[in-house]
Amino acid sequence: MAISVSIYANSWILASHYDSSETLTNSLVLYRRVFYTSIDIDTINHMASIDKIVAKMGNNPAGIKFSDLCKVCDHYFGEARQTSGSHRVYKTPWQGDPFVNIQSKKGMGKPYQVKQVLAAIQKLESM
Repeated sequence: MAISVSIYANSWILASHYDSSETLTNSLVLYRRVFYTSIDIDTINHMASIDKIVAKMGNNPAGIKFSDLCKVCDHYFGEARQTSGSHRVYKTPWQGDPFVNIQSKKGMGKPYQVKQVLAAIQKLESM
């Protein structure tokens, strides 16, 4: 199911025109543009779910399910480049330490890796 959303964007544009005395005049004119788009309800729910998990990660890094940690990493970093074995490795867009490495410990994410994922998300959002 999709819903339609109207997005309004205001722009100030320098417009040149001739006034009544045939003098060229420059003035700022406000134009309002309307964009229409459709957003899938599942996408909105997914984003809300990711936001809730990230908030929970900040409040209690030790209580995060590995599957939830994978959802967050998939959302922010794309598919894991390595999924074989006990580790999942995600590529990041910066140099230096260009990956996020997570693993499951009895179905839960390791707290120090949850903190590393949060730091990587903050770094990604500040770029």
